[in-house]
Amino acid sequence: MNVTVSSDMQETQRKYIYGSVLVLLLVSILTVLAVMVSKGATQAFDSSFIMELRNGQNPSLPLGPAWLKEMGRDVTSLGSYVFLLFVVFSSLGYLMILRKRGEAALLLMAFVGGSLLSAFLKVLVSRPRPNIATDVQVFTASFPSGHATLATVTFLILGVIFAGAHENKALKVYLVAIMALLTLMVGLSRLYLGVHYPTDVIAGWCLGGAWATACGLFASRLRERSAYIK
Repeated sequence: MNVTVSSDMQETQRKYIYGSVLVLLLVSILTVLAVMVSKGATQAFDSSFIMELRNGQNPSLPLGPAWLKEMGRDVTSLGSYVFLLFVVFSSLGYLMILRKRGEAALLLMAFVGGSLLSAFLKVLVSRPRPNIATDVQVFTASFPSGHATLATVTFLILGVIFAGAHENKALKVYLVAIMALLTLMVGLSRLYLGVHYPTDVIAGWCLGGAWATACGLFASRLRERSAYIK
């Protein structure tokens, strides 16, 4: 039994170490991007990348047929505040019915905190949106992408919560992978529609990933302390 306890402790320590390293790495990338964007060092690359995705004859339209553009709009809506609020509150109701208050608190903390961090960075960097005429309405600054940030936070936290309810490792990986794919698709849709630069989306992924990981580590620490006190 002592061997089992020691093995569990080592696994927990490894989880915290890997998680902390991941948070540090993502925050470092985000910081470098914020500094470079503020100085205009990425503007040439960003603008060139965005224009590669535009219709050469009509830059207000993305490449590809009309149905592809509509698909992009459908995908990007998965990262909108309206949809994510619905997902969060419906998930909170589900978790509260199951009396999983810890998981509900984790989801709420992650979403609210991610929203505030994204808004703060948008004001701090104050980057204008790409100078492209599109029919997609935008209301905030460009850096970081709020869609990419909140989709990453929400879907990854939900993936971890739902994966934690199952013992099957393959199912755990599958659930987290599906949520990660959703975050990837939302971010790419913002580039395709021409409402964000690549560095905006990458920064959103980094911010969302770092915050989701930090929230997960914090929740795990609280659960361990609670179990120890009992």
